[in-house]
Amino acid sequence: MKTHARTRLGRFAPLLALFLMAGCADLGVDPGGGELAGLVITDNTGVAVVTVNSANSVTGSLTVVRNGQRPLSIGLRNASGGVLAPGVGQTIRVTITNTQLATWVETTTGIGTLRGGSTTGTTTLRVDVITSGTVEYTTPAITLNVT
Repeated sequence: MKTHARTRLGRFAPLLALFLMAGCADLGVDPGGGELAGLVITDNTGVAVVTVNSANSVTGSLTVVRNGQRPLSIGLRNASGGVLAPGVGQTIRVTITNTQLATWVETTTGIGTLRGGSTTGTTTLRVDVITSGTVEYTTPAITLNVT
């Protein structure tokens, strides 16, 4: 009897997987591996602060207070603006031109804290998406102000 139940479950599992994948597609979430075409950086309230669209155009800028901290999330997007989940072996690297003004501390892939340095000024930040050790995508320079 238990073997029969496992066999039925084994037949049902692929259908369940297809159903879940279809559900994710309806929500605009790609389970990874989709065509990366931009990103959005949001603050801890979920408000988009910076958007990089599929034409690699930057809208918005980042601001952090001197000696302050600002939690941020980096969300990957496809060409139609849908959300992409990081794929297997995919990481996000944030590079700040002047690390005397600000630094990035990542807590998990694409989520971290922007920390303002002890002086004020303007610098730039770039985001790289790396897949299995190879840079797949790099944003243009994003303005970063420390006030």
